[in-house]
Amino acid sequence: MLMKKLIKKRSSIDKTILSVALIFALLPLSALITGVSLGIKSHPSVTLSDNPEQYWFRVKLEIYLILFILFRSKFTFPLLDSIFQSTIRFREKYKVLTNILFYLVTPIVIVFLLIFLLYIFDL
Repeated sequence: MLMKKLIKKRSSIDKTILSVALIFALLPLSALITGVSLGIKSHPSVTLSDNPEQYWFRVKLEIYLILFILFRSKFTFPLLDSIFQSTIRFREKYKVLTNILFYLVTPIVIVFLLIFLLYIFDL
């Protein structure tokens, strides 16, 4: 089996991924302009004057997410792509086995794991 490269530079920047990064760039940009970092239902908005630590944490997190998306627009991971494709081929070749594993074995293992954790921590 030939060893594939872990990371490879794309021949050109992926415009779809780049456009997603530019859309996500609006979040920290609006937060820096208004002083309010927008949130969702479980994580409400944070203002710079009320909670500066959480505000800057959220702005930095959004910037790191944008940098990662920009990185993905310029670089690709051939090894991970080949692993994904081989997984898809395996799933198509052995449909019954993969359905049994996914729909029967996985939920049973997760339930037993949760019961085991409840038993360990006496909850």
